[in-house]
Amino acid sequence: MPECFAVSMPDVRADGALRQVSVSSQQVTICRRYQGIAMRLVVPCAQYRGIGLRQVKEGDYIRHEVALLHQDADLSVTLSCGADAPRAAQDCGRWADWFGLPQLRGAGLAMGVPCQRRRTATLAKRRRRYALRRKMGFVSSACL
Repeated sequence: MPECFAVSMPDVRADGALRQVSVSSQQVTICRRYQGIAMRLVVPCAQYRGIGLRQVKEGDYIRHEVALLHQDADLSVTLSCGADAPRAAQDCGRWADWFGLPQLRGAGLAMGVPCQRRRTATLAKRRRRYALRRKMGFVSSACL
């Protein structure tokens, strides 16, 4: 694996529909322009969920993608793609070792699935919304 590399990736919201991505084993740097404003995002690799392997069907052609997956789909980075499934599985393992992140495999893997919210519906049923911020305490007799 290279020590550091840079690629241009498609980005529908960026000016020119491209963004520049620089990847090292410690961080990912994403540079793009949005409505004339230059943006540079530096994301530590520890913030990523892992390395994912997914299949993309385009007509009769199936493409296998290995991607560095983040909770925010805009920060996910495609590392390699190809038609050979065993080679893609090998690449997934190599990238996972290089980054020190887990491999995420499975049919339900999607690159933009949001995580579960911290305030779940069961908690909301027990306490009112404004009461979620603070929980009532008890005053001890020693303080009086």
